[in-house]
Amino acid sequence: MMAQRRGRVPCAIGNGMPANRLTGMTERLIHKSSNGDVWALARDPDSKLPAVKHRPNASSGGRTSYTDIGKFLREGAGGPEHQALLKLIGTLLDDAGRSS
Repeated sequence: MMAQRRGRVPCAIGNGMPANRLTGMTERLIHKSSNGDVWALARDPDSKLPAVKHRPNASSGGRTSYTDIGKFLREGAGGPEHQALLKLIGTLLDDAGRSS
């Protein structure tokens, strides 16, 4: 039988929350623009797959949409919301395996 490690559970998303505390999380803020648009990592309510949830500001209609993560990144990786998602994804990787 393998011995269990004691101590803190490693961060799952780089937000300081132990991995076991993330089970009830429904979305994670990616970016909020100065005009009020909000992007979050969430589950698409239809497919149940991870997706980027975009909630435009009220003056733009405020209609929430979901986009596949790959499609979102392909369609405009230069925007601050795209860079924020890439940074969030990067926090999921363990630096221990990185070569110098």
